[in-house]
Amino acid sequence: EAHGRPAPADQPPARGRGSRAVSRRITAVAVAGALLLGGAAALRLLEDEPDPKVPPLGAPLVPDGSLADARSGWDADDCGVFGARGFEIRSGKDGPDWCVAPHESSAPHSVADVRVHLAGASGRGPWQAGLLLLATDDRHYAVLLRSDGSARLVKETPDGDTSVLDRVPAHSYEAASEPVRVQAEVRVERGRTTVRAWLDGDYALGADDEDAPFTRGQTALMVDPMDSAPRAGDYVLARFTRFALNRAR
Repeated sequence: EAHGRPAPADQPPARGRGSRAVSRRITAVAVAGALLLGGAAALRLLEDEPDPKVPPLGAPLVPDGSLADARSGWDADDCGVFGARGFEIRSGKDGPDWCVAPHESSAPHSVADVRVHLAGASGRGPWQAGLLLLATDDRHYAVLLRSDGSARLVKETPDGDTSVLDRVPAHSYEAASEPVRVQAEVRVERGRTTVRAWLDGDYALGADDEDAPFTRGQTALMVDPMDSAPRAGDYVLARFTRFALNRAR
């Protein structure tokens, strides 16, 4: 195949196909929905806890200018293309598709930062795009923006099971009309991996995973048509800009 799955945990994953795995601020309606869903922001609201902040950044873990142009290495396996308005990944009937960050150095505590725009789809079904974290060929964490304006933090295990670790309700952002900034923190500790995400600067998703947590893998951009591209020729298109990956301090 032209697009391979990520490699096992001790190897960099191949770029290409992977396994299936807010509005600018969360509105009062969205927060009410989050209360029902048990989201991280809602729980802190009930407990009167301050929102976590994006940690200070240290040294870059990808080369400067990554995702800036074709010389960055993102499209080495034709998993996406550099368009006039950003790096584009198209996915269809055989999706999801993803592109792994090139030349990534590993760190136990890091922050990924990218603008995600759900730019187009041939149909009207739900679909999603975002960041894969600690990804290998058969498992990952993911921060995903959905076409209904919701967002999810998920964990996909090697047996194909996908668990929703946290979520933001529908109509919380407008990723179909303009890019949403996604910042995702990963902290690997003994017996626990913490993943947190901020959408347009607002803390939105978070989980402490102590159930066989993932500790190694790479960062990737992913587009998943879900069930919205059932026929040949159907597609979804996401556009990514301003990618950065840094150590956290």
